Amino acid sequence: MGASAYEAGGRAVPCDAEGFLLSSADWTEDLARQLAAGMGMELTERHLAVLHEARRYYEDYAVPPPQRGLILSLRQHGHGDLASSAVLATLFGGSAVRAIARLAGLPKPASCL
Repeated sequence: MGASAYEAGGRAVPCDAEGFLLSSADWTEDLARQLAAGMGMELTERHLAVLHEARRYYEDYAVPPPQRGLILSLRQHGHGDLASSAVLATLFGGSAVRAIARLAGLPKPASCL
């Protein structure tokens, strides 16, 4: 299966065969909402806080955040109410790290098969 693209803001946004953006610079909140809708989710401010924190982690470390790293980062940046694997699973489903990376416009995490 080859790469494809999402239609967002009147332009094609390239992604890989699994739906991960090829460039994190193409990410917008509107695109995240579109991707979430395609996954049967509606993003809330809580979801967006997690996505922004995942992007911050990626900017700092140049890798998508592992779950423990994201939880620590959420706690350190004032989102203690979101900083647990149970909350992330409730918000993003069983493969929370994978869904978060995809919705945040980040590469597929190495820990995800």
